[in-house]
Amino acid sequence: MTDQIRPQPGILDIALYQGGKAHVPGLAKVVKLSSNENPFGPSDHAKAAFGLSVQTLHRYPVTDHAGLRDAIAEVHGLDAGRIICGAGSDEIITFLCQAYAGPGDEVVFTEHGFLMYRISAMAAGATPVEVPERARTADVDAILAACTKATRLVFLANPNNPTGTMIPAEEVARLADGLPPQALLVLDGAYAEYVEGYDGGAALVDARQNVVMTRTFSKIYGLGGLRIGWGYGPRHVIEVLNRIRGPFNLSTTQLDVAEAAVRDQDHLRHCQAENRRWRDWMAAELAGLGVPSDPSQANFILARFADQAEAEACDQHLAARGLIVRQVSSYKLPHCLRITGRGCQFQRCAMIYRRVALIGLGLIASSMAHAMRAGGLAEEIVGHARSAETRAVALKLFCDRVTDTAAEAVAGADLVVLCVPVGAMGALAAEIGPHLKPGAVVTDVGSVKQAVVDAVAPHVPAGVHFIPGHPLAGTEYSGPQSGFATLFQNRWWLLTPLEGTDPAEIIRLRQYLEAMGANVDEMDVARHDLVLAVVSHTPHLIAYTMVGVADHMRRVSAQEVIKYSASGFRDFTRIAASDPTMWRDVFLTNKDAVLDILGRFAEELFTLQRAIRVGDGDHLHAYFTRTRAIRRGIIEAGQDTAAPDFGRSAQADPPPADAGLPDAGR
Repeated sequence: MTDQIRPQPGILDIALYQGGKAHVPGLAKVVKLSSNENPFGPSDHAKAAFGLSVQTLHRYPVTDHAGLRDAIAEVHGLDAGRIICGAGSDEIITFLCQAYAGPGDEVVFTEHGFLMYRISAMAAGATPVEVPERARTADVDAILAACTKATRLVFLANPNNPTGTMIPAEEVARLADGLPPQALLVLDGAYAEYVEGYDGGAALVDARQNVVMTRTFSKIYGLGGLRIGWGYGPRHVIEVLNRIRGPFNLSTTQLDVAEAAVRDQDHLRHCQAENRRWRDWMAAELAGLGVPSDPSQANFILARFADQAEAEACDQHLAARGLIVRQVSSYKLPHCLRITGRGCQFQRCAMIYRRVALIGLGLIASSMAHAMRAGGLAEEIVGHARSAETRAVALKLFCDRVTDTAAEAVAGADLVVLCVPVGAMGALAAEIGPHLKPGAVVTDVGSVKQAVVDAVAPHVPAGVHFIPGHPLAGTEYSGPQSGFATLFQNRWWLLTPLEGTDPAEIIRLRQYLEAMGANVDEMDVARHDLVLAVVSHTPHLIAYTMVGVADHMRRVSAQEVIKYSASGFRDFTRIAASDPTMWRDVFLTNKDAVLDILGRFAEELFTLQRAIRVGDGDHLHAYFTRTRAIRRGIIEAGQDTAAPDFGRSAQADPPPADAGLPDAGR
């Protein structure tokens, strides 16, 4: 009986779409470079909108998508009435084929075009027509030559996936002008945002009645997991598509998050710039290895090999190292591999430091190790800590090897990172100095730089590059169990290179730290210590003091302090929970700058005391207004979020309460 239940003709001829792989058998940790995803993810505003949307999950979404359409129109200068939204741009493509193509009709696309063009055409009963490209680039003359009286739709991805190539606007206009009168040109702009100054074909849509543009939030906006897309076209086309669009095809969560994402153009510009930088770097590195690629306008590189066997061998080699790239045989490019990514992901293909030694296995060292693991940034991570218990935990969680002595750990290391309290730096440097490999780079994570330079530099032998550093990242937790791979994401890592340091080695270290997600900057040693006294050291001292005041007040019980603590006091306690040994050394080694800032703080505090005493509300309001701007500047710089409760609810669960071990520093 079941043989009488049959799908429409042609459906069973459709080859299933194969997405990029996400797993490698036998490997628990992999880096996925196979699906053209944005490694930066969505903006903080989009994340905040996602969190807020849980309050309305019981409600049906709006059916007209007005809020999102208005936001898109405002950002791109379009007519909101001619925008349609869908579950990814795939759904808009499906609508177009469903509405304008059927049995006896033809749908034209190029030979290396998006696979969904063929699938959607066949699902509608239409005939797919594949047109040859010229050097992996769309050929307008060939497309026009393939058009007939049966042509109803012509799909052009510009930039194209998987080639990354695109044709200029005048060629697209020539294509639109040359189509048969019954045909629509569909410009697939999934990667349009990666091309600076490119409108994806919006101007052509406004100037013609036979052009439709599709766009997506899955790529540069980092919302691939939510599946949101949109289309822009002549009013007569959009009205037709809305007749077949389901009334609730997008959820409230999708709509709210996409609206927040499209309004955050600062995040988009950041992703544009970073993508361009790392994509071009990757292309140059591949070319240096004899692997060419066409200039890409998207967020990936299409690497071309000598033949299919070489491409498959490279794919297998990368997979064995936990790197998943995309084979594109289904796009008729069997000799090619498509590689997506940036920074820490690309660097895995061109490892800067193969053996890294971490001395002192606390929060910073463990987070560095996890970031190296996540990005494949080291072939071997060697660790040392004084405590056998700490070494055992590190070996279990993130080190390939641990050693009983620091001298053993640094032997043969390309990069040595000193992650111990500032007061321990001198003795450690004296111990490891004779065992450092010529050409190795030594850096540190100390919060005070002059004291570190004075303690370490005399023990660094000639031929070894000492580049002091300081990551402005941390939590109140310590110990090897407390680290996590994203600690340095979008956080500053300051380098204070000494006079005469090889510029090439500074660049290499910068690239490595950027590969872990950090924003890297340079400043001189004295300036660093003064700046950090303002933004870190003195605030910590004040936090310790405020918590100490609460502890010493007998009129307020400890139970009341804990029970009724407001967010401000909770933040003080979080800061004051930092490692006591580390902060003791910080204050003693940076005492001149800290005492200077404390003096200024006391003067400001005295002024505020007087204003409160005499009831000078105007002074207080003006002072608070001026200082409030600092907070806004921090948020605008991406160093914190304006999300509810400062984004705490959106963060990953913190380490367990017993995460910190006594040997947090070493």
